[in-house]
Amino acid sequence: MRDGKTPWERKRPAGAKKTKLTAASRAKAKGRAREAGRKYPNLVDNMRAAAEQRSRKKSPSSATRKTSGARKTSAKKKSSAKRR
Repeated sequence: MRDGKTPWERKRPAGAKKTKLTAASRAKAKGRAREAGRKYPNLVDNMRAAAEQRSRKKSPSSATRKTSGARKTSAKKKSSAKRR
């Protein structure tokens, strides 16, 4: 807390987008709340789940899989052109 305000008293940083929680992220937030003895997740639980969701979306392993598939496709096109 840089300015001494709690998360629900601060405004969202300029340029920051809302993150719509997926069903899995909502379940994680609810699980964190249950572990802490609360029936429902609070803002902090939801913020943590959203941060984890954004970090999973930017994982380098998923980007690697996409590029390797593109390489295979382009290699197939080149080999078929050579046969003609």
